[in-house]
Amino acid sequence: MKSFKLFCFPFAGGSSEYYRGWFRELNKDVELIPVEIAGRGKRFGEKLQNNLKDMVDDIFLKVKDQISPGDHFGFFGHSMGGLLSYNLALKFQEEQFSFPEKIFISSTAAPDTIRQLKYHTLPEDAFITSIKKMGSLNTEVLDNKDMRDVFIPILRSDFQAVETCKVELGKKVKSAEVHIMYGKQDKFSEEEVLRWQYYFENRISFHAYDGDHFYIEHNLDSITELINKSISVLVK
Repeated sequence: MKSFKLFCFPFAGGSSEYYRGWFRELNKDVELIPVEIAGRGKRFGEKLQNNLKDMVDDIFLKVKDQISPGDHFGFFGHSMGGLLSYNLALKFQEEQFSFPEKIFISSTAAPDTIRQLKYHTLPEDAFITSIKKMGSLNTEVLDNKDMRDVFIPILRSDFQAVETCKVELGKKVKSAEVHIMYGKQDKFSEEEVLRWQYYFENRISFHAYDGDHFYIEHNLDSITELINKSISVLVK
């Protein structure tokens, strides 16, 4: 039986551990590969990267080494992970490497809509308040001083990478089936999500769910069902 390698990229402040619970939700022919970003999780001792290009260059080397000729593979990214998925697909395209057949982007507005407010420059109290308003999964961590001292530098570094990301409008990913998923009560507008159509040549499917930035927590069954259905046509 053929298998499909699904590389998953974390949200700001997140690690590969977030996706561990997905193993039991995805079909057996889907090989789930959570990707760790430098400075957290299994790579905690490594230097944080506050530049999205540096992140992409780093994970490109790690992902490509896990792909063999003829492999079916794709990307899933939530929030910051969505930007990583898009930029990594561009990197694969520029390097003329094997190309992802499926790209799933979750809770990520189109790159050109990133707002001028720079959360990563805020004083700590204001930064924490802003993160909590997003519906952060990390509320308990943010309320614990010892854990906060470790976690805030990671969050701030990730936000800097996202908020200073420079993406050329009209630089399109040429081939892939693309699914864009978002929460109806997220901080960004539907119009900002729909602008993803300018970043891919193929038709995009948009999927709206009830919930905020972390709508995924209450809709995991629907999301994994979508992934399983999309991938099943390739691995029959």
